[in-house]
Amino acid sequence: MPHKESEMTLREFVADFSSFHKNLTNRRFVWVLGAGASQQSGIPTGSELVDQWLEQMRVREGDAPMESWATARQLKINCFTYEERAHFYAQIYQRRFRFLPEEGYAHLEQLMTGKEPSPGYSILAAILAAQPPRHNIVITTNFDSLVAQALSTYTDTAPLVVGHESLAHFIDASMRQPIICKIHRDLFLAPKNDYRSLQRLHESWGQPLRTLFQQYTPIFIGYGGNDNTLMNLLESLEPDEIKGPRPYWCYYHKDKPSERITNLVSYLNGHLVKVPDFDSLMLILGLEMEVGLQDREIDRRARQRRRRYIQRIIKLDKTGYPLVDRALAEMKKKAGGWWRWHQKAQAEVDPSRVRAIYEAGIEECRDSVELIGAFANFLTDNGDHTKAKEMYKKALEIDPEDSTVRKNFAIFIFDVFKDADEAEAQYRLAVKCDPGNAVLINTFANFLADVQKKSPEAEQLYRKAIQLDPNNAGIAADYASFLWHERGSYVQADWLYRTARQLDPNSAVVAANYAGFLLCYGQLKDALKNIERARSLNGQEINQLAAEIALYDMIAKKAVGESNDGAIEEMKALLEAGFTRSQWNFDCVLEYARTRLPADYPLFKDFANQILNKSDLDANFEKWRTPGP
Repeated sequence: MPHKESEMTLREFVADFSSFHKNLTNRRFVWVLGAGASQQSGIPTGSELVDQWLEQMRVREGDAPMESWATARQLKINCFTYEERAHFYAQIYQRRFRFLPEEGYAHLEQLMTGKEPSPGYSILAAILAAQPPRHNIVITTNFDSLVAQALSTYTDTAPLVVGHESLAHFIDASMRQPIICKIHRDLFLAPKNDYRSLQRLHESWGQPLRTLFQQYTPIFIGYGGNDNTLMNLLESLEPDEIKGPRPYWCYYHKDKPSERITNLVSYLNGHLVKVPDFDSLMLILGLEMEVGLQDREIDRRARQRRRRYIQRIIKLDKTGYPLVDRALAEMKKKAGGWWRWHQKAQAEVDPSRVRAIYEAGIEECRDSVELIGAFANFLTDNGDHTKAKEMYKKALEIDPEDSTVRKNFAIFIFDVFKDADEAEAQYRLAVKCDPGNAVLINTFANFLADVQKKSPEAEQLYRKAIQLDPNNAGIAADYASFLWHERGSYVQADWLYRTARQLDPNSAVVAANYAGFLLCYGQLKDALKNIERARSLNGQEINQLAAEIALYDMIAKKAVGESNDGAIEEMKALLEAGFTRSQWNFDCVLEYARTRLPADYPLFKDFANQILNKSDLDANFEKWRTPGP
């Protein structure tokens, strides 16, 4: 027996909602949205559109007052009354655009183009994207894309948008991503807007929607029930077909639900709830679900998107493609801003001129984290550590979540001030800001393994980095080095080194590291091949890698009985020229030299120390003058 509808206050509804959400975690809500939910985003409601279309027709067809002109006879719409005009939305749309349906589609497109989701949609997006998924489904009669836009703007979650009845069979309540069911189709898929189309719900929607209502309790927001599609389906349900608590029908406090809605809510044992506008209601519900305002999220995601965009441009592979290099240079020049100053600084050789260019650029682009960070890197390389620290801090004050600047600051803190704990803290903040950055995670793993000796956590991070970017040769090689030095896992390390070599056959670093690995395990023939390959790929570069290659070469050649004089002279020249030092582990290779070449071991150990630390370089040159026996 149908029950009389139950009018519920907003406070009672919120208490109900909160109780079910927090205490009955197996209960789920589905959001049923109508045109009223889009009004604050600048899209007119159905009743507003009805008034617009009636006025347009009245002006075209006569100058009589609206209420005397808009009659059932004049409009040729049975049972029409001006007072109930909103309920005749479909007939009035069809009457207005009867001679040119394409004009109707164009009109709707114009109304919805350029509209951005209002604040309420930001809260809804956060709710839809929550993990584990729960209240993650929307059923809507709207054509707009506000829900999908909000998910794109405020979250990293992509929804399944079912914008046509032919896709309805893909709806699965167990799916983890949000689902948007657009039962009157998407704006660009011939939306159903005329009287005939809105008389009957397409049969493809019937079973999926019934299944949803059996598993989710509906919350109706901004839906006036002026169609026979969804309303007929709802009226065909048995009260016990709807899951959990009774359905909630939220209606705007300045309006009044139709008799058809009150009868339906009564029949389904539901609640009528007088509510404020959509944005205000979502703020209230968001608070109960511990979802805050998303204004910071907009800034954070915009900055992140901008950083990724710039980083990808910087990392463009221009090798062998001068046209790409030229095009990028021209685009940077046209873009102006910090790009122009950074490009100008990079083209300069004189350090004093470079500094002046950066300072002038920062004066013009005061909030450019990229330019300030680049200047900090330049100052670090040129020994002005006090100013560099000031610039890093300034950049991070502007954007505390810039993971690139924070990572560089971590490297700076350790390399210059040897403050490993502070560097670790900065690395952790960087990873927190950009948890999907595989290269950053790999760099932090290297630091934890080599400096902080936190091998278990380092290994977890190496694994995560590989999962995020399985095609990155550098990450595979670094994990291989970790397994080699820390775990002594020959088979896994060898496989990873081979994988890295396949991923990037032109990497001098991978070839050199693999050479050291092979030398460590006495595979001298293959070690020498990789040494020569690494030297060839590194070219004439004067860097730490060249010194590492020379060390491996002198040990391997001595072990096979060949002269290593050339490698020793190469090493001495590199050390005298100087290069930037970084962490590396020669323990395994030196242990091989100690057991196989004991007479030469002190020389090899001395060279290895000098590769990592140049403090007593001058004192050693005299004893290195003649190669050891």
